[in-house]
Amino acid sequence: MKRWLFVVLISLGVVVQAQDPHRRRDTVPIGQWRQEVVKAPVLTGTGGSQPIIIVPNHMQFCFDKELYLKMSVGGRMSEQCIYLDTHKGLTGILPPSRQGGAIEEIMPELEHFNFTVMSMKGNIFIYKTQKGKHDQLEHWVSTGNTTSFLYQSPTRANPGQATSALTRKAESRSYCDGRITAQAYKYDGGTTTWYLYGDRFPAQLHPVKYLGAYGVGYMETQEGMYLVMELNFAKANAEKSRLYWDLMKNAPRCD
Repeated sequence: MKRWLFVVLISLGVVVQAQDPHRRRDTVPIGQWRQEVVKAPVLTGTGGSQPIIIVPNHMQFCFDKELYLKMSVGGRMSEQCIYLDTHKGLTGILPPSRQGGAIEEIMPELEHFNFTVMSMKGNIFIYKTQKGKHDQLEHWVSTGNTTSFLYQSPTRANPGQATSALTRKAESRSYCDGRITAQAYKYDGGTTTWYLYGDRFPAQLHPVKYLGAYGVGYMETQEGMYLVMELNFAKANAEKSRLYWDLMKNAPRCD
C-alpha cells in the first residue's frame, strides 16, 4: 500500500475535560455515571449519529470519552490514553509516555507529539509534531489508506472458531474503583477472555459493531450495548497478556 506524507496547516482542536489532580473522578453519582458511560450513539444509530470519514485538514476533533488503559504484556506494564467520539465513530490514541505512565493531554504544540485518529469507516491518520529547519516546529499528518472499510469488532475475526458467539463464563471482575463489574465471556475453544459490562448478561452474545482500540471499548451486539473492560489472553508460549480499563471520564463535546 502506497504511503503519502504531506505537510498541512492543521488545527487539531480537541475539547477534553480539565482535570484537577486533587479532585476525585467519581464526583458524579455512580448510577448516573454508569448510565452515561455505556452510551455510544454511533453504534446504536440514535440521535442521527453515524460514522464519518476523517478529512484531516478540514475538521475539528471532539472526543466525549477518555479511557485510561493499562497493558501487561509479557510481564511488562504500559499505560496510555484513548479518546472516543461516540457520536461520529472516531478513536484517538496517544502513545505511552517516554518517561513511563501515560500521556493524558492532547497537545500538538509540543515537540514529539504523536496522535493517531481512526474512523469506524476505516481511514486512519497519524498526526506528528517535529522540529524542522531552524528548529521551527512542523506539523505533519500521514496515512496509509487507499480504501475505506467498516472497522468491525475484533471478536468477528477469529479464524478457526466454531461459532461467532461469545459464551458466558462463571467469572467476573471489578473496574474503575469498583464502580463496574464485568462478566467473563469466551469463544468456545478460544484462548482470549473478554470481560464485558452491560445491563444484562445472557448465555451468549453476538458482536455486530465496535468502537475502541486494542479490542477494548464499546461493542454493540445483537443482545445490546456492552463495554469491553478487559482482554485477557495467552500466546502460543503460554505467556499471558492483559489489557484493561483503569479509569474512564467524560469530556464535554464542542458542538
